[in-house]
Amino acid sequence: MAFYRYFEEADVHIVDCAGTVDLQLGLARLALLERELAARPAVGAYRKLLVDFRNMVWAGDDVHRQLSAITRRAFGLDAGDDAVRVAFVHPGRGEVIAANEAWFADQADALEWLLGT
Repeated sequence: MAFYRYFEEADVHIVDCAGTVDLQLGLARLALLERELAARPAVGAYRKLLVDFRNMVWAGDDVHRQLSAITRRAFGLDAGDDAVRVAFVHPGRGEVIAANEAWFADQADALEWLLGT
């Protein structure tokens, strides 16, 4: 599966973070995602991202901390940016963190939350 896909019918950007992720790969993936987002302005009131962590392994705890901080700043998650909604998919998770960020155990629930249905 490719790292990035765009679900045009629902205006959802899907990111599959499969594999072992080190800092270099994580930054390259983030740059790719930023280019794709710039190429496709949001159709509605906010951008919709579905980030799938189910098949990902961090190269180390330091990499996890660094990339998480960079990603949170890049998408305004810590600030509660109303211009983006991010649904993270990770086994064993299922909690709404903020109005624009939530964790889900599967993609179907994540997509339902993103689409507001």
